[in-house]
This record gives sequence, C-alpha cells and structure tokens, in this order.
Amino acid sequence: LFTATQDCVDPPEKNSLPVFDALKSGCAAVVSVVGGSHCQWAAPSLGCKTTETLCGAHPNMTREVQVQKAMQVLLPFLDAAFVSDSKTWTEFAYALDAAVDAGDVKLLARRTASCQDGRVAPEADLDAVFPARCQRLVAVDGALAVS
Repeated sequence: LFTATQDCVDPPEKNSLPVFDALKSGCAAVVSVVGGSHCQWAAPSLGCKTTETLCGAHPNMTREVQVQKAMQVLLPFLDAAFVSDSKTWTEFAYALDAAVDAGDVKLLARRTASCQDGRVAPEADLDAVFPARCQRLVAVDGALAVS
C-alpha cells in the first residue's frame, strides 16, 4: 500500500493502516513517500488541490518525482510477486531498505512472514471479502472502523 507524508486528505491512520491491519496476507507493507501528497497520485484536479490546501498539505516535490520514488519500491515488489522466489524477494527487501535509508520513503508497517522462498502465493480469494466488508464499515457512521 502506498501513501505520502503530506497526505492530509486521506491520512494513513484513517485508510492505509486500517486496510493493512485487515489484510490477511503475510506479505504486505505500507510505504509513505516522503514529501509527497494525496493529489499527486492521480491526474491534476482543482478540487483535490483545493482540498489539500485547506487541510494543510505542503508537498515538496512534483507529481513525477513522487511517482518515481514509489516506483523504486513498486517495481521490485511486482517482480518478486510475479516471480515469487527468494532471490526476487531479497531484491525487493534491498530496494525497500535502500529507499528508506535514502529518506525517499518511510515504512509505516510491514509483514514479511510469507514473502520469501516462493511461499507468497495466497490461497484462492484470500481477500475476496475485503471490498464488501470495507464498504459496510465505511457505511456505518461514515467512518472506517476496522473491528
């Protein structure tokens, strides 16, 4: 899961971290791009930019730089997820650690129990019920309260 340190529109405490906690996967992480913002994950929008301004976001990079920093971690993760052997998972772990060490991202949460030795393949439909469960939780009191 990706977020950004200047995301006041949908902060990790209210979205990414509850989603992470609800995932059944033993192989997951929440990565926050340092200096990035919520609106820079999508196409430019006046409404989103106005909301960020009102909530106090102060991104210190362009949208392109934010995406580039995320890709440093995302591409090795995808390689590991699709190849699923210990070498690609090790390469992903090194890429993630290097991005953290360089100050490009912060690691907000990480679970690695099944991220190696080809054991990442989840059972069928591991998180199939998650979208419906999430929608029900959001509909209750208009807030996501993971139980």
